[in-house]
Amino acid sequence: MAQRRSYVQTSQNAFTPQALNIIVDGRLYNFTLIHITIDVTHRIDKRQRTNEHLHDVFHMVVYTEGVNAFTFRGKARPVLPGTVALTSPGEPHNFLVLKKGAAVYSEMTFAYRGLDNEPLRIGFDRLLSVFAGIDLPVIRFPVVLPGQKTREMKTLLEHTLDRLESTSHLSNMMAAQTIIALFALIIRECFLPKEQDQYPAFTPIQRVQSYLEA
Repeated sequence: MAQRRSYVQTSQNAFTPQALNIIVDGRLYNFTLIHITIDVTHRIDKRQRTNEHLHDVFHMVVYTEGVNAFTFRGKARPVLPGTVALTSPGEPHNFLVLKKGAAVYSEMTFAYRGLDNEPLRIGFDRLLSVFAGIDLPVIRFPVVLPGQKTREMKTLLEHTLDRLESTSHLSNMMAAQTIIALFALIIRECFLPKEQDQYPAFTPIQRVQSYLEA
């Protein structure tokens, strides 16, 4: 299995690009990155607590290896390579595996906070609707992406981490751009799959993919 990599935000003001900030119901909310982790391997452990928990953050998780299960909103959910889970503030979850064997996932955790530090508590569908500029349908997660899209999602997470670790003056701006591309991938593949062919490729990954498939 691949080696685990992670980025943890140590200062609330360390990630400051404006591109990810949003206005909801007339109030400004600032994007706060909490952490990104690549290739987390979980195996069942009798000492681990599999009780669900909840908090005021958004999780974006993609499982890339293993057949297992995790808990989400009070139920055991199957895990296959390509399983994507999006959890919103206040949604109970636990990504630890429930069965023998292992599962590997990559994830990004973030929050939105107002100028008074009050967290934004809305569903992922509404959050992505703000970015898309349209009302997206409510989707029941988890969903399973095909292999190619699973790799694309993981690659975007890796690129975000790479850019955050870069010493370039533009590293945070480029990371924000990649996060927006990640949101676009989720919107396209999970919320609007019947319309995905209508949109031109705009990320480097999509441009290379389009060239190879031409």
